[in-house]
Amino acid sequence: MINEDEIERSYKNEVAAVEKSKESDNLSAQMDYLTGFLNRRGLYEYFDTLGEDVNINFMFLDIDNFKGVNDTYGHAMGDKLLVGVSRMIKKKIGDSLLARIGGDEFVIMPVPEMSEQEAAEMAQNIINSVNDIEISFEIKSIISFSIGIVMDQKKSMGLDTIMPKCDAAMYEAKRRGKNGYVLYSTIENIFEMKQTIDRDKTRALQNGEFEVKFIPVMNISSFSIVCSQAYVVWNRKDTVYREELFKEFFEENGFIIELENYVFEQLCHLISQEKELKIRKIPIIFTTSSININRINYADELLKIADKYGISSENFVIQLERINERIDIRRIQSFFRRLKAAGFATAIHDFGSGGSSIMIIKDIPLDYVGIGKNITDNLLRERKDSLFVKNILSLINDLNLETVVDGIDDSTEVKYLISYGCTFGSGRLFSDELSYQEYREFAERNIPDSLKSIRFRFADTLSDETGRYQGRFLGEGSPQFVYDEYMKRNVLYLPGGKMMTNVIELPAELMDNTSYSIVIKYKMNELTDWSSLLYIMYDNGFMSFMPYAWTGISMYRIKDDMEEDGWNDALGTMSNMEWHTAVLTYSHKNEMSRLYMDGKDSGFRDKVLTLVSPRRLIIGGDVYAHSCEGYIAELRFYDYVLNKKDIEACFGEQRV
Repeated sequence: MINEDEIERSYKNEVAAVEKSKESDNLSAQMDYLTGFLNRRGLYEYFDTLGEDVNINFMFLDIDNFKGVNDTYGHAMGDKLLVGVSRMIKKKIGDSLLARIGGDEFVIMPVPEMSEQEAAEMAQNIINSVNDIEISFEIKSIISFSIGIVMDQKKSMGLDTIMPKCDAAMYEAKRRGKNGYVLYSTIENIFEMKQTIDRDKTRALQNGEFEVKFIPVMNISSFSIVCSQAYVVWNRKDTVYREELFKEFFEENGFIIELENYVFEQLCHLISQEKELKIRKIPIIFTTSSININRINYADELLKIADKYGISSENFVIQLERINERIDIRRIQSFFRRLKAAGFATAIHDFGSGGSSIMIIKDIPLDYVGIGKNITDNLLRERKDSLFVKNILSLINDLNLETVVDGIDDSTEVKYLISYGCTFGSGRLFSDELSYQEYREFAERNIPDSLKSIRFRFADTLSDETGRYQGRFLGEGSPQFVYDEYMKRNVLYLPGGKMMTNVIELPAELMDNTSYSIVIKYKMNELTDWSSLLYIMYDNGFMSFMPYAWTGISMYRIKDDMEEDGWNDALGTMSNMEWHTAVLTYSHKNEMSRLYMDGKDSGFRDKVLTLVSPRRLIIGGDVYAHSCEGYIAELRFYDYVLNKKDIEACFGEQRV
């Protein structure tokens, strides 16, 4: 006989067991399988249980360099690290809630009554506790934490609104160098602006709201323009957004691809419409992001756009914004090799940030290396910073690359940079960003009018190659031209003698300019102390080049007659009785003289007064010492300061 009471009890027990099982399954679904703390689902369900009036505080923590741990040590070690990090965090946060919402991302919900200051102290305590993680020191040494903090949020806002704020603050911490925290309250305006930018970007591109501007890049010795940096602003309603405000946002959402293609096409269009030959000869630096370079066919896309407008490769320098951990170095190499093969110059910007280093750039086919203002900011204030910049520039020069320094604001900075081997730069000292019309006017003013290059080859005549400037021999007989086996042609022989005998006088008007470069190719038969191979007399002093001075080395001297002690001597390397190339430069704007021997920077002097009104120009002697005995194969005069590559090329053309 069936007992109805027993059936009812059995039914109730089965129902309870099912409910308990469901509860257990639900709880399991809310927990992170690895750490045992809440997962993303658990966090959302916990959030739903909170009262409407509760103040909600959030921290978003990401492990810096976690991918490197997985790649180097394996995923098993990565999992061990996640467990260790979660246990360490829980010890530091007390009653606050902890959740792992995916990968290396953790959410902490500080207790409601916690202040912003207390939350910041908690974040810093976590950051400082890397060594408390139960894992090897080797792994501890390569990781850190970036934390974003959002405080005093209302539940009604919803978790999907609060979490992006946390995420934005965390990424700002990463952008600032990782291993730190950022309070959302300090970047709230930026976050709101980011949302606006993200919403309006496509419409802005269609409406032509993005404007290309130009930052002149100057030869910092001569203050003449050498190229320009393309720079983008967003003219949005009554507000102008600068490039640095939106560029990183566009890299995050991928819109940078569309924007950079638009900018490059705009540049090609402007160049194609330009009728002024001088302007067309000034290259434009087009900067692209790693997002684009990671695209396999991107180089061919740029070449196709340039070809569409009939643009020569000489019109552009293609520059990578920076090297970061997301870009494959092999992809950079491939990208730049393709462009170099097509004739484009190449560059990397913001050297020293991200993943860029000497060990990386040495393997990339580059022409220029950009140094950011963040590196040179303390150049004049801290000796260690000055030495740091000097060493960076020295290393780049050793790789035979030109340096472009951003953010030059002070003329004193220029003198330091020149002395360290820097050639090019930009900044407020020269110009802010300019509209295209403003840039055209600026370029017209700062392109040397003549770019004078006057060459004497001395193979059979004392005149220059054009026949405009005629030299005359001061001595008995006539000038002697003899065949030289090394030069494979005739060269001028200087027989030496007493003061101002057997010398060549050239027209003084060759030096009627305040900035200059002079190239001399020579060989001495006799090393005579203090004998001038080149001597120029001015109204207020003189300039001379002595292959073998009192010290036994070459000397480039500028003497200011207005001052008793106005001796300015740039000392070069030891001369011998072989062929040498000496380059003498002087910048009026920087008041700096410089001597290069055989393509190498040998010495300089600053605070050198400009000599004016040349009266005599003598080859082979002066009014103070015996004349030189030797040979001279070539003499060139320029009315501007040559850059490092030009000087190296002069030496490379030794046999002329």
